[in-house]
Amino acid sequence: MLDLGSGSGKSVRSMRGEVVAVDFSLIALKAARERLPPVSAICANIKNLPFRESVFDFIRASFVLDHLNKSEQEGAMAGIKEVMKPGACIAVECFSASDGRYIGADLDKNGDFMDGDGILHHPFNETEIPNLMSGLKIELLAEKSWNQGIGSGETMNRRIIRILARKQEKDRGSVPAPKRFI
Repeated sequence: MLDLGSGSGKSVRSMRGEVVAVDFSLIALKAARERLPPVSAICANIKNLPFRESVFDFIRASFVLDHLNKSEQEGAMAGIKEVMKPGACIAVECFSASDGRYIGADLDKNGDFMDGDGILHHPFNETEIPNLMSGLKIELLAEKSWNQGIGSGETMNRRIIRILARKQEKDRGSVPAPKRFI
């Protein structure tokens, strides 16, 4: 299993089996290795995964794709699809464009938002997901909503999108047409 954007390893705790934690922060990965059972931790960027093709049965990408711009998302997903085995699943969580944090935010023409710390955010809408997951079979696409306390008795409506998609098995029944050499 591959956990992308592992950070300090919060999501790894719920994963069973052999897990590879990937994050671009060495500090976060060090914290993950200290807090968790033995886990392979690799410092890498989701935009350039250092793995062979067809390695992983399951990939988790929680709140990581929404920190990439559109072209980076497309490149990251192309790399993710390459490292997935046929039949493998990917579970993605990302913030929804209807999340309270983004209502009234100054989104650019691509739907991106740069926060005060210089961190890019791209809240998703459900119409973007099929393009992002092209080539995969979407098995679940759901939006979850809850109210979160933000202090002084106020609440904010939070919304995330959850996606479960599967890489299709190769068609073993068909024989490829022979290549013609001219």
